[in-house]
Amino acid sequence: MTTTEIPGYVTGKWAVDTAHSDVAYTVKHLGLAKSRGNFTGFTGTVVTEPNILDSSVTVEISAASVTSVTPTCAPATSSTSTSTRPSRSARPASARTTATTSSTAS
Repeated sequence: MTTTEIPGYVTGKWAVDTAHSDVAYTVKHLGLAKSRGNFTGFTGTVVTEPNILDSSVTVEISAASVTSVTPTCAPATSSTSTSTRPSRSARPASARTTATTSSTAS
């Protein structure tokens, strides 16, 4: 069996520094908007073994510590809208841009 030494590789056990770490998530809601959040309560350990394949990372996350940021969107008919441009469907057909493709048979 051939072994390869990794320069700077040190075996040992370390605790995750929660003051300088973050457990965060991003999910897409209905394919339109992203909801982001994080967990404030977590602990973890990293164990490196002489055989790197035996190394491990263990993390425990408290589900009760979840915080999320829900994006807010104003409805399209809101009176606070500042857009004066008509919607695409409201513009005359001559003002719409369309893409056309053509192919030739050989």
